[in-house]
Parts: sequence; structure tokens; C-alpha cells
Amino acid sequence: MIKKFKGLIYPDEYLIKFFFKEKLNKVKKKVLELGCGSGNNLNLFYQHNWDITGVDNNSKNISDAKINFKYIKKKLILNNNFNFFKEDMLLYLKKIKHLNFDTIIFSNS
Repeated sequence: MIKKFKGLIYPDEYLIKFFFKEKLNKVKKKVLELGCGSGNNLNLFYQHNWDITGVDNNSKNISDAKINFKYIKKKLILNNNFNFFKEDMLLYLKKIKHLNFDTIIFSNS
């Protein structure tokens, strides 16, 4: 499965530790990552049934993320949602009406 991924594959080490230490694998919520790249950090949340949203200003990163998550959703037969937006993260935050997320990641920006 990993061979088909585009861009970065694995979540950052500190995020993995935080995710399991805080028992985020035991809940289903919503996460937003600003500066998401190809979605490598969001992959962890997504595979644990979180709805995810990623924002990045790089078209290639967003394209890679969409390809990766379509593949993950199909292979793992997941029903949770994913959304990726090619946008400046500050403009995105100004545009949305409500921050309807349980967690916001701002790790690589």
C-alpha cells in the first residue's frame, strides 16, 4: 500500500507519541492541519476514524494528499471524511465561519 503514496508517508514522531499518549485513538472527532503537505500527519487521525481537513498553499501537496486519501479510504474501507484545500492558511481561517474542529495541528509551518 505504501508504494502508491505520494509525498511524505509517515506522521512526525512527536505527533505519534502525542496521539497515543492522549488516547486520541479511542475517540472519533475532527482535526484540521494547517500546512498539511501531502497529509502524512493527518493519515494517523484518518486511519483512526477521525474526519480530517488539510490546508496547504502548494498545489502538488494537495493533489498528492487527495490521491493518498482516496487510496486509503478505498483500501481500508473507511467511512470518515477527508477534505483538502489549496489555500493560504490564514485566508482559509478568515474565510470559514466557525472553527468546527476538536484538534488543530500547525506542525510544519
